[in-house]
Amino acid sequence: MSTLNDIIINKQELLNLAGDRSTVSLRSLIVRGIEKTFTELNPGYKIKRELSLNNGWLYWEGKGLIHNVEKIYIIAIGSLAEEMMLGALEALRGTHSFIKGMVTIPFASQPRLKTPDVEIIRANPQFFDGNAIRVAKTAQSIIKEASGNDVIIYLLSPGARTMIAYPKEPLSPSHLEEVRFKLSRVGATPLEISQVLAHLDQVKGGQLISINPLAYHLSLTVAHVSNHEFQVIGDGITYPDPSTYKHVEFILQKYNVWEKLDAKIKTVINKGINRELPETKKPGSKAFKRHGSFLLANTKVFVTQLADYFQKAGRLPSVILTDNFVADPQSIGRLAASFTSATGLNRPYALIMAGKIQSKRVANDSPVTDAAIAAMPFLKERKKDVLVFLDTGGKDGHMTYAGVILTPQKSEEILKDTAKVIQLKGGFNEKIIREHHLAIEIKQGVGAYGHLIIVISGEQ
Repeated sequence: MSTLNDIIINKQELLNLAGDRSTVSLRSLIVRGIEKTFTELNPGYKIKRELSLNNGWLYWEGKGLIHNVEKIYIIAIGSLAEEMMLGALEALRGTHSFIKGMVTIPFASQPRLKTPDVEIIRANPQFFDGNAIRVAKTAQSIIKEASGNDVIIYLLSPGARTMIAYPKEPLSPSHLEEVRFKLSRVGATPLEISQVLAHLDQVKGGQLISINPLAYHLSLTVAHVSNHEFQVIGDGITYPDPSTYKHVEFILQKYNVWEKLDAKIKTVINKGINRELPETKKPGSKAFKRHGSFLLANTKVFVTQLADYFQKAGRLPSVILTDNFVADPQSIGRLAASFTSATGLNRPYALIMAGKIQSKRVANDSPVTDAAIAAMPFLKERKKDVLVFLDTGGKDGHMTYAGVILTPQKSEEILKDTAKVIQLKGGFNEKIIREHHLAIEIKQGVGAYGHLIIVISGEQ
């Protein structure tokens, strides 16, 4: 599990940022704050500390939840699945109750687990593909094996949505990806997207745990949203869904997506409306009589702890503007840049925003990179300002690095170079960010709390 000293890979490089000595104290404060917050919210440590089995009782946070426990199965899905599984196995070490489990890891990750009873499946945390079906079938197999006094523990984290899926006939993962992509582009909320996807799938919307209503089910969740966490992460594979097929049609019509969908998708929804297909599992269903859900952390918790660190350790007044924005890279970049010139606040201060940056283009760069580049032309010449654009999920197989740390001086330096400006307009920005030592490299699997924007302005 990650420790305070190994969260940011290129920490010293970021602190040096040659030529920008005036902002070194602010950069140092940001780096320390990010590392400390990630460490304190490490889900593996939390699970190791709070989960236990003593005298047949399964405990969570000191409270006995289930008695006469015989066997324990663990299903870990999401970008933090391995970190969480490591914590759970450590918590149960010596109890001889753990039987088998399954864990997902992103394609580019190297597995750290060396337990023959845990099946490791590589899956995509950003796009639906065939591996998601393998995850679903493996999870179903494990769940069916449990009996009445057994417990199935689900460790869920961001990325679970696309890492597990079992599309209803005649759909394929590509159909789910079509729906997810189109709804994301038009600004549908995370909850609306989850409700639509759950009705196109055989395991989501509470359908996964309904396979075995006799066993006990315990869900431990890390979320990158601050509302409806259990229903959104993994599209509610272990949580009831009150929406209906008719409501799904309404969502798709509301965003003018319905007419643009593949005919097979509309066929499934129409069959559901006509009651030819089963609904998702509703609140009050017997599937949830032996189920409990606990939230380990979410974006709101993350930004709150980060702001507390800035205020206490750095004596820097900090304001959380939002923990659930949804914006495109250009809009959020320009907004962040505007805070360095006129906010009405007395300097120094820190402003924090967290949420989801939605990018329309598909590239190896994280959308936080696009936001940082969009901010560059709007930055004012201030010697003691620092902006951070961070993807809290860390490095994985779909981005080169996790974020950008930016100063007005560096922006001016890049934009003065005509060749680099041309590259920026062409979208080839990865090399530029790296050459100027602006990239933040965070180890994959330390957290997944959405996209974070930090603006710190120093003294006048």
